Amino acid sequence: MKNNSVHTPNHARGFTLIELLLAASIATLVLITVTISLSQIGQARNASRVRLHAFLRADAAIHDLRRDVASIIRDSDLFHSRLLLVDGSRSISLDGENIDVSRDELL
Repeated sequence: MKNNSVHTPNHARGFTLIELLLAASIATLVLITVTISLSQIGQARNASRVRLHAFLRADAAIHDLRRDVASIIRDSDLFHSRLLLVDGSRSISLDGENIDVSRDELL
């Protein structure tokens, strides 16, 4: 008795070594990219936190300065009030007159 059926070769199922190495390298690249992205997000968060704290300190300082200036100016007509902010230079020129100052101050 003859076997008339077509003989099909028995193929092994699975992945080749090259396919496994390629999948591992792709997974490694994805993990490296995610790690770098998370690191940059953390650095940006820290930089934003530092900027926020600096802004809050500057806002508190300007609030204190505004309160101090408001307490200095007592005249209701601000045209008659003069306020000069000095930036720490040794001398300034005001109306053609040189004034010596040794530190930051309100005049």
